[in-house]
Amino acid sequence: MIIYEALKKEFVKDVKDDILIQKLYDKYQEKIGKTSLNEIRSWNNSLEHMRNIVDDENIPDDSGVAIEFNIPYTSKRVDFILSGQNENHEDTAIIVELKQWDMIEVVKNKDAVVKTYLGGSIRETTHPSYQAYTYAKMIEDYNEVVQDENIKLNPCVYMHNYIRHENDPILNLLFINFIF
Repeated sequence: MIIYEALKKEFVKDVKDDILIQKLYDKYQEKIGKTSLNEIRSWNNSLEHMRNIVDDENIPDDSGVAIEFNIPYTSKRVDFILSGQNENHEDTAIIVELKQWDMIEVVKNKDAVVKTYLGGSIRETTHPSYQAYTYAKMIEDYNEVVQDENIKLNPCVYMHNYIRHENDPILNLLFINFIF
């Protein structure tokens, strides 16, 4: 299930026209039910940033955009997918995990776990690169279209509030396999 799907040019227009969040809210209500104010704020904060990224002449207007793709048989949802063809004319989809985090800390002796500010305090959670990576692997393993049509999946994270610094924990070697 997908809450929102459109071509890139329609997505860009929906954001510019300030109607995307209402469309998301309406479709979410229709397909899933009530959503939280935090979810709406998250869409509002992150999707403008995604519009800035995809509103690029090097990304074809007929590229596909999907928001809130529910991975079948799970409660997991991919925040944003951009689909089309890569420079080698291969069908591809970029799986984007959006985070509004502005800091992380490494958690020693726990693979793919970081600490960040969530729900009012500093908490342990899955590294966002690992989260995006596992989403891509689940889709590869269970989506027949991805398998039959040999669609390349490229997971990534966009943390639009995060400011990288020297020896940044986001690039800690514990996570490097999921980042590159």
